[in-house]
Amino acid sequence: ANRWAAVRSHKGEDLSIQPDLHDGVVYMDEYVSYLVSTYGYAADGGINGYFLDREPEKWDENFAIVRPAPVTAEELVTSSAGLASAVKRIDPTALVYGPSINGIESYVNLGNQQDWDSHSREYSWFIDYYLDKMHEASEAAGTRLLDVLDLHFISDAKSVVLEPIIGSSSTFANEERVQAVRALWDGNYTENSSNAILYKQHTPIIPMVQASIRMYYPGTKLSFSEYNFGGGDHISGGIAQADVLGVFGEQDVYMACLLPDSENFDYQKAGINLYTNYDGNGASYGNIAVYTDNGGDTMSSVYASVEDGDDSALRIVLINKNESTEKSAAVTISSDVDYSSARVFYFDDESAEIRCSDEAVTAEDNQFVFTMAPQTVYLLEFEGFKEEIVESGILGGDSDDPDKTDVTTATEPEHVDISVPTETSAVGGEVIRTETVTSISIVGTDSGGEIITEIVPETVTVTSSPDESVPSEDPDEDTKTVPKAVKIIVSGLVVLVAAAMAIILISDFKIKKK
Repeated sequence: ANRWAAVRSHKGEDLSIQPDLHDGVVYMDEYVSYLVSTYGYAADGGINGYFLDREPEKWDENFAIVRPAPVTAEELVTSSAGLASAVKRIDPTALVYGPSINGIESYVNLGNQQDWDSHSREYSWFIDYYLDKMHEASEAAGTRLLDVLDLHFISDAKSVVLEPIIGSSSTFANEERVQAVRALWDGNYTENSSNAILYKQHTPIIPMVQASIRMYYPGTKLSFSEYNFGGGDHISGGIAQADVLGVFGEQDVYMACLLPDSENFDYQKAGINLYTNYDGNGASYGNIAVYTDNGGDTMSSVYASVEDGDDSALRIVLINKNESTEKSAAVTISSDVDYSSARVFYFDDESAEIRCSDEAVTAEDNQFVFTMAPQTVYLLEFEGFKEEIVESGILGGDSDDPDKTDVTTATEPEHVDISVPTETSAVGGEVIRTETVTSISIVGTDSGGEIITEIVPETVTVTSSPDESVPSEDPDEDTKTVPKAVKIIVSGLVVLVAAAMAIILISDFKIKKK
């Protein structure tokens, strides 16, 4: 017992740069005061933010000698509010992140079902409880105590032979890995894990969490300070990494940090560099996310962006997840910007190094056809031309010229429907947000014709359509549009179904992008 000192949030006054080493207490406000004295306030370049904890649901597992009992929901909120108020009192410009819990079971009941039963009638899951109680504590304190709802998401997905995809590079694990990102956004996907099946009503994760934020603590940002889908030394890991960053950008995620599970994670680095330094000279993905849709094809992904105030700098990320099948996309860009050509950067199963293709994409009337090689991630770098350029660099505004086409940047609401572009994530220091400046949707076809997704008026639109000569892989699959987030209260039993899964060889599916 003599090895440990008690932790207290508030000392109050007489904070010292040199704490008393013999009083048996460590004061958090004194610690924050020391950091501010050393590095300055967050607003002046000091410590930007503070995590209240790391996976408190595992206190009894990780620190049994000092914490033998599982944490309760009320205890965690009380501790979080106290520590957050200590931070905000010393540095009100710093961000507070919490509770940094890991996995869907923790999101639902904090890993303590017995305690959670006393709250479950009032709240759908622990995330609701935490947001609501931190909101109440903030109102009582007169200041926001939680800036960022922080979660961990280390994939629990298993392959068809029930091996975890984290730590495995088998063919089965690699095949599941390129799909596993869908657990974050796609309601049509169920991760192959017991918790994902048991708590299906709380998926897809990000839309459900964002709905909770809007309901219980509007204005709170969302982050994943630890995430991983494995495969760091395999192309499947690079595909998953590029895919998840695109999802974070689309889904209004403020911050995210990769937690690799192996020393060699070159392919995951490639997935990050594709967004942050794809040409080796600092070129990066734009900071305005563009609406995209690939017609529901599960073996490909598409993301796009433009630069803030400059629609001419269009970046499109295309991913072919097939191990041996090419994909050909007929692309149409609907915009008052003329996109005539693009440099192509990519990495594939041959190398994690991002290379620039010898052949550029050439577009005519904002249309082109692009063929994606198997298991390859691409970034298409378009530099468009627009005749009318506003001097301030911001497109839009009133004009007395009837021949002038304006694109008006919509005012960004604090939170909007998940199907509508919203402020999005920071990837490698680049803040990606979405406004209704531009929109890309990809339109698939079925046997009856086109499946059209939402089109935002007066926006840039990129569309890719399948070659009619090649049949669709899955004509009945829903388009890749995230369903409107709602809180779902489900009563009854969750049926566990053990299904024998077959490997299906799927023919080429050509996508249409709008």
